[in-house]
Amino acid sequence: MVPTDGGVTDGEVPPPDGGEDGGMPPSDLFTPPVITTCPGDSLPPPSSGRCEVTAGDENILLTGDVLTPGEVFRGGQVLVGTDGNIACVGCDCSGEAGASGATQVVCPDSVISPGLINGHDHITFNNTVPYPAEGLLTDERYEHRHDWRTNRASPPHTSVSAG
Repeated sequence: MVPTDGGVTDGEVPPPDGGEDGGMPPSDLFTPPVITTCPGDSLPPPSSGRCEVTAGDENILLTGDVLTPGEVFRGGQVLVGTDGNIACVGCDCSGEAGASGATQVVCPDSVISPGLINGHDHITFNNTVPYPAEGLLTDERYEHRHDWRTNRASPPHTSVSAG
């Protein structure tokens, strides 16, 4: 008997092309984004970590590589107002109301995706009563959604009110 896979003998399956495109032909379905390099000083690397934070008021001015539909702003900015709404996206948000005193978050080698929502996250899990464990309500909740599977132990979870 000749082994088959999906109705085709294994010998008839073409080998992978080894290309990074997954073997797909060029398509008009995807238009590459415009890359805009914003004028101004190049962003210095932070003294530690990925971002440098300078305290200000409740407005937040993020600086880094900003992704938008169809355009990437290298060294761009996103201003988030005190109401949590995005007030500005572009190369320079300094002229917007609230920008001058805003908390500055500068992330030179990081990507900022304003308004992007992780469609798979179970956002209601953050506000629900912890799930009963062994028939009892627990007062423990993990700090991060991946901690339970990695068994992070510093601390792995936090006590919260279960009632």
